[in-house]
Amino acid sequence: MSVHSRSVETARWMKKTPLLLGVLVFAAASTLFAWGPKAHRIISEKAVDELPAEIKAFYSANRTYLGEHSFDARKVPQTNRAEAVRHFIYFDRYGKYPFPLLPHNYNLALQTYGGFKLNKNGILPWYVGEYHLRLTQAFRSHNWDAVRETSAWLAHYVADITDPFHLTENYNGQLSGQNGIDDRIGMGLFDRYANFLLLRPGQVGYLKDPTESAFQLALQNYVWADNYLLADRRAFTAAGGFNDDYYEKLYNDIGSVISRQISEAIQNVGSYWYTAWVNAGKPALPAQ
Repeated sequence: MSVHSRSVETARWMKKTPLLLGVLVFAAASTLFAWGPKAHRIISEKAVDELPAEIKAFYSANRTYLGEHSFDARKVPQTNRAEAVRHFIYFDRYGKYPFPLLPHNYNLALQTYGGFKLNKNGILPWYVGEYHLRLTQAFRSHNWDAVRETSAWLAHYVADITDPFHLTENYNGQLSGQNGIDDRIGMGLFDRYANFLLLRPGQVGYLKDPTESAFQLALQNYVWADNYLLADRRAFTAAGGFNDDYYEKLYNDIGSVISRQISEAIQNVGSYWYTAWVNAGKPALPAQ
């Protein structure tokens, strides 16, 4: 929906929500939150529970560390532009779903679009693949401090992929007059109803191609952005504002979707940790 064709209802929305002050790519990236600290902590800690026995003891011993540092990667973009672009990808700038014009091979994408455009539109799926290699190297070199830290950061990037607002240029609802929707869902809604979410992660497994797996996970979650936008608008209209009634209606509408996405994040975080360990040659892990 264009700015010029917004309805009276949308104009009402704009009065209720703070206006976006800038749309520069790095400013946009630095304000992305969506899944908040609580969601990332839960994802990282519960991923430990799903791990195969071969590595579960090590990760269990570091469960508290992983939870406490699950949001560290988000603290950097405020001052580091290179880090900012690693948290999102604007798929909708590459045509129509499933975006066949965007190569999943980074070198080919670089040849096709150039580094400036790739960075401007975000590099999240590629960076998940790259960061998986960092974890693999940390395992291979028996650098257990690096394994802990890299595992926490990789978990954050993987969790970002399950959030549709990290996958679209309408990352904050600003293009549809729904400013702040990322925080309303990722923190406002999640933090209120976290204890009621039915989390059923699938089995952790080996990923043959970590980068391609990141792309497939991202494409699966991109399609939920429109559902979130519609649910947000319905709840606001019915509740007459962003109040308790709004959040209750929003949860009733998309609570099951969020449960599925968080479950996917848990499963995939575990799978990336496990795959890095396997690719490193399955080194013996310390007890802590």
